[in-house]
Amino acid sequence: MDIIYIMRDNILLASYILSGIGLVCLIVGIIVFVKTTSFNFPGKGQKFKLGSYDSSKCIATSENKLILKNCSQGTDLEQDYNYDTVTNYVRNIALGKCLDTNNSDYDTTKYATLVNCDSLNNNQKFNYDSKTKEIKNQMSYKCLDYADYNGVKVNNCNNSNTQQFNLL
Repeated sequence: MDIIYIMRDNILLASYILSGIGLVCLIVGIIVFVKTTSFNFPGKGQKFKLGSYDSSKCIATSENKLILKNCSQGTDLEQDYNYDTVTNYVRNIALGKCLDTNNSDYDTTKYATLVNCDSLNNNQKFNYDSKTKEIKNQMSYKCLDYADYNGVKVNNCNNSNTQQFNLL
């Protein structure tokens, strides 16, 4: 009978020790996971540049007009934009204004501009297609296009290099 009690006590002691070791391992694992894992969620307001197909030129501002200019290294507010995931605005940081198709949904002779942001203006709502690298207006489904080096226009999407942008 004494042997049974001794064995039972040893088994209980061993299970307590193993439970304690398991708990310590779990806590250490959680600490290591938290310290080595990045909880970097891109969100509203993240800064980027709109680089051309080969990323040698970026969309910049020139008196509210959008032009192509050599991409700057680092911060260049006239080339820096952020995207609002709620309103779908592409906002220029320097001017605080939003990309607008300039009502060029049906008139491709007009250049895209930067204007005061307006939540009711569908000309200011854009999506970025990461597969085709196109920036499309949500209403017209037309793409930003820099084929005309005098500025950026909105044209029918055609998979050309001049309609492909890298987010830098």
